[in-house]
Amino acid sequence: MPRMTINLVQLLEEIHAHYKSSGTAVPQTEMAEALGVNQGTISKWLNRSRKPDRYAASIIALHHQLTGKAVTLPVVTGETDAHIRRVIEIMQMMPDADRARFASMAEAYLQTSVAA
Repeated sequence: MPRMTINLVQLLEEIHAHYKSSGTAVPQTEMAEALGVNQGTISKWLNRSRKPDRYAASIIALHHQLTGKAVTLPVVTGETDAHIRRVIEIMQMMPDADRARFASMAEAYLQTSVAA
């Protein structure tokens, strides 16, 4: 089953595009200052020669601050049972009304299986 992940490089590319569209002469310099790293590090992240994992929280926060877009974080970890992860993934793809109906059905199932 594929794991839900956040593409930090994609977020960095969106941050770069935001700075560029706002007229910043050297977007990587602005990004480096905002994230507390040097410009070479930003370049390596954007070129995918180094992973920005240690800076994930800062990248997500800067992305949200600049674009206003919220990043949906995975609600499960590798330690969560595979069946539970799958149910969560399925529910996240459903419209709100379907999620509520699905949760009600799961609760009804639980009540009948416990009572049996």
